[in-house]
Amino acid sequence: MRRLVHAKYTVFVIAAIAFSGAQAATEPMTNIDVGRRYLDALYAFDLPGLEKLLHADAVFEDPTSVAAFPEVAWRFIGRSAILDFVRQSSNSIVDADYQVLSEFSTGEFVVFYVEYSTVFKGEMLGVPEQVFSTEVPAVTIVRIQNGLVIHHADHVDYDLMLQQIAGQTKE
Repeated sequence: MRRLVHAKYTVFVIAAIAFSGAQAATEPMTNIDVGRRYLDALYAFDLPGLEKLLHADAVFEDPTSVAAFPEVAWRFIGRSAILDFVRQSSNSIVDADYQVLSEFSTGEFVVFYVEYSTVFKGEMLGVPEQVFSTEVPAVTIVRIQNGLVIHHADHVDYDLMLQQIAGQTKE
């Protein structure tokens, strides 16, 4: 009798675990999940993954970049333009990563307070023989509709980035 009760209990536990696992697998991703997958794909230069997460009419912009780099327009409209930008950037970036320090989601908007770590070739700044490394805080806001990123806006501390670059510049 004891074995029968133990066997029934074991079957019940296994069924409960299997049911909860199957239920979790079918739950839709939250906007924060979509936003994190998008950032993962972006910073891994995973173009196929990124393409799947971008709306055809997506916009990628960085309004804070104009103050640091006035000659560079960081506004890309459409999935193709964004993918081209990421593809071109990957040629000059040796390593890129991010760490989410805080995040929240409200409606379609996901706000990430992050620290971006980037190692890039100096040719981006007209100094081809150098490699620079920066770590800067930023706020990244992504707007998600129907599981796709339709708008990405970065707000980066470029003053800190320029200070870090100046400290690494060789004479």
